[in-house]
Amino acid sequence: MKVLTQTRKLAELRAKTDRQLLEVVDIHLNRGLDYVGLMAEADSRGHARVAEKFRHLAARECDEAERLQAILESAGEPNHAAARLRELRECLSAATVRTACA
Repeated sequence: MKVLTQTRKLAELRAKTDRQLLEVVDIHLNRGLDYVGLMAEADSRGHARVAEKFRHLAARECDEAERLQAILESAGEPNHAAARLRELRECLSAATVRTACA
């Protein structure tokens, strides 16, 4: 009986941790997409150096979201943020910010 209780508690803890990790992935994606918006605005105003800094920040957020999502997927969680990750990647790989993300 004690083993069943411990197993159930571990499963509950894992579920809670996975939910929290999903929230962290969302935070990174939101930041990344916000940086893309700031990057596009800086680019449209001719501030290439500032736009590049925002691109770098957005890329870091994207990398972290992908890393955390891979952990979730290895635990059997579906990729709930696939569309947003793809959008962020596409914006980062676009040749010109204005045409891809504005």
